[in-house]
Amino acid sequence: MTPEELKVLIRLVPGWESKTSQEVLDALLVEDIPFENSGDFTWKGLASVWVPETGMRFGRGGCKRLQDVLLQQGETWAISQLSSGMPLNDVDIQNTFNLLDQVGLVPGARHLAREVKRNISLLEQARIKERIEKFQIEIEVPSLEEITACVAHMKLVALSELRIERALDRVQAYREAWTEYIDNNGLGLEPEL
Repeated sequence: MTPEELKVLIRLVPGWESKTSQEVLDALLVEDIPFENSGDFTWKGLASVWVPETGMRFGRGGCKRLQDVLLQQGETWAISQLSSGMPLNDVDIQNTFNLLDQVGLVPGARHLAREVKRNISLLEQARIKERIEKFQIEIEVPSLEEITACVAHMKLVALSELRIERALDRVQAYREAWTEYIDNNGLGLEPEL
């Protein structure tokens, strides 16, 4: 992640200017933003879902186990629908994936549900398009040291801009006073900077 990208992320944190670096990092990582992918999923899309505990994607094996369970349950419509694409954000489908994983029939199925509907962090929200485009598995999390350095630099730049703005305001007031002094033919006190 570049320093410019990190600055963009930090600016997403409300009140970042008055927070410690740890508070900024925590705010970037707290998963409290509802996310729902209402797009259609196919077998290929399900196979690509990352299953952290296995260190692999759900893959063909996971899809095969899911197909077998759906066939055993007489849910052939779902097998057919997943071939052309179907939304998986329905609460019943979500619960089914979680249950199939929980009872061990389709290990990793809860991650299919999580891929579709979950709470995400500011960091993930900001990077989700890039994650999808690059098909990343993990989102790069900035270190506390990177955030500390970046926040310090951002605060220094903000302070510098404020001081320059105040100086420009003072110079402008001086120019206006000189204009008034000249308009009054030099009567009164000569303006001072």
